[in-house]
Amino acid sequence: MEVLTEPGDRELIDSVLHVSVAANQEVYEKVKGGTIMYEAIKNLFKEEYEEIKAQTVKEAEELKAQKMKEAEELKEQTVKEAEELKAQKMKEAEELKAQKMKEAEELKAQIIKEAEEEAKRIKEAACLFRDGK
Repeated sequence: MEVLTEPGDRELIDSVLHVSVAANQEVYEKVKGGTIMYEAIKNLFKEEYEEIKAQTVKEAEELKAQKMKEAEELKEQTVKEAEELKAQKMKEAEELKAQKMKEAEELKAQIIKEAEEEAKRIKEAACLFRDGK
């Protein structure tokens, strides 16, 4: 058996195998189910399979790490935005509270002023009534 030594040998063999499989698809389908054929193909492509498997596992782990990092960043951003929104709403609530307190104080002052004026008018009327005028 010859060893693949020249550049392009592998491509030529791949081409021949591809043409053979395409031309003999029915035969390959029948043989494919057999244990001997399975073991032969498994052994033939064992290195490539292991390389692809290792690369796939590596890529999956990298993708998982990337997605975990993205999820953590998204979580941090969401928490930050929630805290900012909370701070904004707390500030708005404090401003509204201060405004309502000011309005209440103004209303209280107005009521006291009107009550004092009414008390003064009643006092004046009582004096007039007492004096008979």
